[in-house]
Amino acid sequence: MSSVRVEVTGPFHLEATVRTLQRRPTDRLDHLVDGAYLRLHRTREGLVLARVENRGSLDEPDLRLSFVHGRPSAALRRELAATTRRLLGLDVDPSPIEERLRRTAGLRDLATALRGMRPPCFATLLEGFGRTVPYQQLSLDAGSSLTARMMERFGESVEHEGRRYFAFPAAARLAAAAEDDFRALGFSRSKGRTLIGVAEALASGELDPDELESLPTPEAWQRLLALRGVGPWTASLLLLRGMGRLDAFPASDVGVNRGIATLLGEDPKTFHADRFAAPFGPQRGMIYFYSLGAQLLGKGLITPAGDPALRRGAEGPDRHSSL
Repeated sequence: MSSVRVEVTGPFHLEATVRTLQRRPTDRLDHLVDGAYLRLHRTREGLVLARVENRGSLDEPDLRLSFVHGRPSAALRRELAATTRRLLGLDVDPSPIEERLRRTAGLRDLATALRGMRPPCFATLLEGFGRTVPYQQLSLDAGSSLTARMMERFGESVEHEGRRYFAFPAAARLAAAAEDDFRALGFSRSKGRTLIGVAEALASGELDPDELESLPTPEAWQRLLALRGVGPWTASLLLLRGMGRLDAFPASDVGVNRGIATLLGEDPKTFHADRFAAPFGPQRGMIYFYSLGAQLLGKGLITPAGDPALRRGAEGPDRHSSL
């Protein structure tokens, strides 16, 4: 099986990056199978199941993209490689914030364990809505369950080696759905209306992802807030997880606030995660991913990266380390 080499500078923690993209291992879109990342893409050439594996190490990664279902053309292979870069946040250098966190009491161990994690980003704006709106005012587990049902109801799928993989539904498919379709899946009427409305706007061209991408973050924020069913928390996560804007931070996220406060030994009732994140400036959104990563580490879903200083002491200098 031929593969495409995807350039990435070490360190790169594939498992941590995919886990924070998933949020929960039951995710229907993004899969970790035997250390590799698999995802089904809906393309103009049909469904393509892509596989990403690191044939190197965390500090000297050799990232390879291959296709285990479908035969994409050379042009589509390049597009899927670009999509993979977006999904895995490969163009973001995490070393500045990692170094700052290592100097922060209470967060050094977390920064070391998640060394090489990149900030993942959803593939499209529609996917951003579809993987944010269901979580409004719900736990991660409950939101993940809703999203899974939506994927199973509206998404196309293929089976590979005994596992079923889903592609995110097309805008036209969600736009054609009825509110009662979403209600039958456990969605509230307001969430169903929001997703249908966004899908209609995207399918008609009324909402242009490229235009939104071109706006500075404050203007994009206001544009999102003008949409039905989008409040400050949803707009922040759409900017951060759906558009890769690391200068956005979900200030009202209770889970993030509690997670960071606990790590710092602060009282979650009086702690303000957005104030803690503010000095990190254009990369403050990374604090969200570290808080989520801490949860996943606690559940045993991420293998800690380890301390590069200890490795250098035992094996000599690591030429590819960012430290």
